[in-house]
Amino acid sequence: MSGYGRTWWGKRWLRTVEQLGITYPDSRMSKARTLARAGAVDLLTIDPGELSAWVDQPRRSFGVSVRLPVFDTAQWNAVDRTLAEQLRNLADLLDDRLPTTIDKQLSMIGLSLFPADGELDTYCPCKDSSAACVHVIAVQHAFAARFDDDPFLLPLLRGRDHDAFLAGLRAGYPRPPAGRTPTERVAVTALSADDYYERNTTANALLLGFA
Repeated sequence: MSGYGRTWWGKRWLRTVEQLGITYPDSRMSKARTLARAGAVDLLTIDPGELSAWVDQPRRSFGVSVRLPVFDTAQWNAVDRTLAEQLRNLADLLDDRLPTTIDKQLSMIGLSLFPADGELDTYCPCKDSSAACVHVIAVQHAFAARFDDDPFLLPLLRGRDHDAFLAGLRAGYPRPPAGRTPTERVAVTALSADDYYERNTTANALLLGFA
């Protein structure tokens, strides 16, 4: 799986093919990886609720889509409140990392940013009528490679882009007491997870730095 699933969240995404009916070994997996590595997945587009791409093969291209339900306002509010319970989540996200415990945290409210069983809906016009044809799997791998570099693509699939996701999370944190002025400000460009874990950056520094 070289080149795919370099991060824990990329590996987690690749396991979604199992939800589409893949059992190992399956020859479609190796064929799909070969297509993805050869650059056959073209015009990959990530929108709220949908991945889409063209998969090119000799004499024909296939328009593929993978759909995932977006969260409604109530669900996003619940996500904000839950993730805001741990300031380290914001520290990780400011460092472009998905918190390693995000699945566990959101499972407490019955939600997951990653697809739950039965949530993925796929389409490909090829002759393979299964939910996981070789073209769909190739698109899944192409997305995993992009996802490795940008963990905010998962919230985007659920309906919130990078800025909206961080703004919602920040809004969920408790505000400083009325009349109290925080004493420490840190530019958002200077913040990182290391600041939180090693230098014990204050909550106000993280929150105001992102403001």
